[in-house]
Amino acid sequence: MTGKGGVDAIKKALSDPAPLPRVDAPPPRPEAPSTEVPRTEAPRPEAASSDPLEQLALLVTRARASRDQGDMVAYARALEAAAETLARLRGEPAGVNVSPGASEVPLPEPERPRVVRLGPSRLPYALVMGEVPPGMETAVLASALGVDLATARAATLAGGTRIVIRSGDRPDLAARATRLSAAGVTASVADRDTLSAMGMALAVTGADSLDVLRVVEAELWISPPDPGNLPRGEPWVLAAPTHLVPGEVELRRLRADVEDSRWQRKHYAAAKGAGGETRLAVLDIHDGGRILRLVEGACELGNVQPGSSRVAMKALLERLSARWPSARVEPRRVCAAQPVPGDNLREDGWGAWEEHSRAVAALQR
Repeated sequence: MTGKGGVDAIKKALSDPAPLPRVDAPPPRPEAPSTEVPRTEAPRPEAASSDPLEQLALLVTRARASRDQGDMVAYARALEAAAETLARLRGEPAGVNVSPGASEVPLPEPERPRVVRLGPSRLPYALVMGEVPPGMETAVLASALGVDLATARAATLAGGTRIVIRSGDRPDLAARATRLSAAGVTASVADRDTLSAMGMALAVTGADSLDVLRVVEAELWISPPDPGNLPRGEPWVLAAPTHLVPGEVELRRLRADVEDSRWQRKHYAAAKGAGGETRLAVLDIHDGGRILRLVEGACELGNVQPGSSRVAMKALLERLSARWPSARVEPRRVCAAQPVPGDNLREDGWGAWEEHSRAVAALQR
């Protein structure tokens, strides 16, 4: 049993309880940051400055302040004024419309000029000589050219306009041309850049009359289309042709080497040049600083001259020479096939023909 002292202790504990442990209040919850953007006062209008750079700086400051305040109308107006000020600084016409979010329109890339493929040559300059007058002594021509008698005789027999000497020394070729001119032979020095600068030839697809041809800006002579699907072309009225250059261009199709061993290629494979070759008749008409090109199989001349394409072209040459007697008619030239860069299955003489036809025009300049 619990004694009297234990009862008294219990009574005392109940009458005077021990204090509970102190619990601190939770810390105050932090306030969420305000999403409101503080408004920045736009700079007050200042007196107009005569310096355009200071005006541009002031307009940029106004535009930045308007953007921060969310006033997009004032922002766009400030940008327009800044663009006009910048245009005055650049010397450009004012009135450029600049609006926020406007996408810039890319400028069209300039069209790359087409490159004229000339005959292969490592030397940039060429001496172009006209037709040797009949009765001229070979020794006189050899002395003017600075070559031996055999070379001079070959140039005489070739006839017509042709390139006789290539060199990297332009003054030397100019001196030879001067001696030729003194001897009575037309001559000039031409470089490859000058020949290429004459522009691409225009393909003649047909003729409305003897004076009106139809042309297109396409190299139809490289891959002649089907005669029944020739393009219509645009009319070209002949003004006064200066040169008529007839000739033939040789084309050659090659076979690829398919055999693996040299013994098999020698005994079973066909020769590389056995793919077939042909010659196309061609006629270049120089008129108005351009070259109009008629190619066998790539033009329809039934309106002005009946017959096959080759016969029609020959008859057209005679009619053109009679119609414009001042036009110089070059002797017929045959251009042999040469390797085509980047194509090991084809050879053609179009590079040599381009050079020949342009040399004829450069001789008279």
